[in-house]
Amino acid sequence: MINRDRLVETFMSLVKINSPVFKERKVAEYLLHLLAELGVEAMLDESGSQYGSDAGNIIGHFRGRRPDALRVLLSAHMDTLVSGVDIEPIIENGIIKPATKTILAADDKAGLAIILEVLRTIKEKDLEVGDVEIVISSGEEEGLLGAKHLDLSLLKADVAFVLDSDGPPGGVTTRAPSYDSIKAWIKGQAAHAGACPEKGINAIAAAARAISQMKLGRIDEETTANVGVIKGGCGQKRCS
Repeated sequence: MINRDRLVETFMSLVKINSPVFKERKVAEYLLHLLAELGVEAMLDESGSQYGSDAGNIIGHFRGRRPDALRVLLSAHMDTLVSGVDIEPIIENGIIKPATKTILAADDKAGLAIILEVLRTIKEKDLEVGDVEIVISSGEEEGLLGAKHLDLSLLKADVAFVLDSDGPPGGVTTRAPSYDSIKAWIKGQAAHAGACPEKGINAIAAAARAISQMKLGRIDEETTANVGVIKGGCGQKRCS
């Protein structure tokens, strides 16, 4: 039922459109155009202005032939990692891959392509389904920002599928890890490095001692911990 060649073509066209996190406007406009062609009533919300993106979330509604049937929501995100630009996809031995040393940005252009193919198939085959709601978020790669600013009152779906995972076809992920982040500032004491270094307190050295005493890696069966970024110096007396 699914048109595999069309699905691949859609995916490859999407990955060619630069949409690094916070710069999703171009792909958002492209998606709005495609959704309109499929009869989806879609709009771009204003949430992006709250977290520094040039595009908010796309929220769409496709009216099915069975208004009494289960209402399904399909969701994916339009942004990629910042390295996901200027991608030229190729097919080699049946595998889609980037032609150069870029990422492929299947996260989450694959999810977008699937949503579009599902809608095309429903319309093409005139399938008797209930209403389908679409949510395509922005800012996902920086902490699910679009989803966090989504107006849930606009949604009426009975069930939702978020197309943003890996694994064999047909698999369903029912839960996934989340994370908490901690930002710490360690303030040192400035002193002249040549005249009186003994009067100074090195913030970087203090941070290093603190990090060396942290339990990192796997904490228990469900918890891991990691130090992401440490920076300081440059004549300043603070390490963050």
